[in-house]
Amino acid sequence: GPWYLTDPHSGVGQAAQRALRVAFPGKEPALIREGGSIPITSQFRTILGVETLLLGLALADCRAHSPNENFPLENLEAGIRLNKAVLQELAK
Repeated sequence: GPWYLTDPHSGVGQAAQRALRVAFPGKEPALIREGGSIPITSQFRTILGVETLLLGLALADCRAHSPNENFPLENLEAGIRLNKAVLQELAK
């Protein structure tokens, strides 16, 4: 499918950045481009008219999609905090 990019200056982009600051106090969000294997995200915008947030919590040493793929419990707990903060920010 076509590429997709969430505008970091959009409402959802700003909400995500605020949520990241809440979930990870003292850290600034790192805005990077990644992915390409989730083609439906562009269709969410085109067909439904909604933005998609992709907030990754895996690190390079998680070895995503490899035989030794792993995801530390700390990352899972951080994901729970982040999702809570994102929902609170989007509800404002």
